[in-house]
Amino acid sequence: MALTQDQIKHIARLSRLSLTEEQLEHYRQNLDSIVEYMDILKSVPAEALAKVADTPLRILPLREDEVHSSPLTRDQLLAVSSQKKMAGAIALPNIMG
Repeated sequence: MALTQDQIKHIARLSRLSLTEEQLEHYRQNLDSIVEYMDILKSVPAEALAKVADTPLRILPLREDEVHSSPLTRDQLLAVSSQKKMAGAIALPNIMG
């Protein structure tokens, strides 16, 4: 099922995207390939999916935690950092607003 230019414009409007004609064509091609792939997935028999669902979960083996001493001290590591430092630590930007 090929998407029309009007459908792509509608999707762009719903997504609040302002696209050029060139970008619209680019997105139309990309979305067409996604829709084609979904059509291929629809043709997979449901019995094949049931086999995948029945596969037992494999638990990865855990290893013991090991503490390794660093050859550098905290002050030495901070000294080589180009980041802003505050109170003996690297200052990070506020991400909470």
